[in-house]
Amino acid sequence: LAGQLGSQNICSLPMRDSSKPVAAVTCERNGKVFSDMELDQLRLATDLLTRQMVDLKRYDRWFGARWAAAFRERCGKLLGPKNTWAKIFTLTLSLLLAVLIFVKVDYRVEAKVILRSDEVAYITVPFDGYIDQVLVKAGDPVAAGDVLLRLNTDDLLLQKSTASADLNRYRREIEKARAARELANMRISEALAMQAQAQLELVEYRLSQSVMKSGFDGIIVEGDLRQRLGAPVKQGESLFRLARMDSLYLEAQIEERDYPEVIGKEAGEVAFLSQPKLKYPIKISQIESAATPREVGNIFIARCDFSGEIQDWWRPGMSGLCKLSAGRRTLIWIFSHRTIDFLRMWFWW
Repeated sequence: LAGQLGSQNICSLPMRDSSKPVAAVTCERNGKVFSDMELDQLRLATDLLTRQMVDLKRYDRWFGARWAAAFRERCGKLLGPKNTWAKIFTLTLSLLLAVLIFVKVDYRVEAKVILRSDEVAYITVPFDGYIDQVLVKAGDPVAAGDVLLRLNTDDLLLQKSTASADLNRYRREIEKARAARELANMRISEALAMQAQAQLELVEYRLSQSVMKSGFDGIIVEGDLRQRLGAPVKQGESLFRLARMDSLYLEAQIEERDYPEVIGKEAGEVAFLSQPKLKYPIKISQIESAATPREVGNIFIARCDFSGEIQDWWRPGMSGLCKLSAGRRTLIWIFSHRTIDFLRMWFWW
């Protein structure tokens, strides 16, 4: 160094932090040689400055550089001082590959679901008439025997009165013909009386059907007729759709590519869009044997039953997402199997 710089006298003093050299101070001058006292003074000065300079280097930087330096220092103690970052990268990559290849986790297949009811009843109009009173609306829970709607019965009451009067008249004519021994007239009157009796029974049956009731405990999922009071209705017209709440199940739409993964599997979980934080256990009870075509790919329809209790806030038609258990798979298979399947189909010839 002296030869390169042309200096006559050079002195190098190490700067130590806890007996570990961290830097060096080199002094040079021409002429007079460094004396022992000067060397002692320089050594004392470097020892006093070392602590402050080390603290500045360690703490007077942004936190990212400080964290990286501390991490590198700790790793250097384990891996050695040379090529520390390369060793850290190699070790991290090796651990990551080992986890991806050897670690197995539960793999679950996702599928869209719709909540269905096992029993749905359509309340239809028994005869032509007019709406007189509506007692329920869509979303109302009802019990078996609850009145849903009443039809206007004014015309039926008039028909009942007319049929009753005709029946009484024909019965009197029967007695009159029997007293006069007019057998033919008596037979005619009996036939007319039977006809009047049938008409009366028909009117009474329609009167009983004018009050539309629920056949079982459930909920009204369709039908709001409060704006149609007094409006005419036709026989067979559907007014309400009533769904039973104690027989709800899920209809899962499993994509064709995931169908082989769920064969023979049962367990899973479901979350509804209205309450995604809540998860409910389910199990597959049946999968249709034929695929159903859709705009993008085919799907298999699976029926899933709930393993727990039916919740009060569930309603038929609600949608959500279910995850069906498909066994344990390695992480590398989970991340790459779709891509590999696509490439297999793409390059197959």
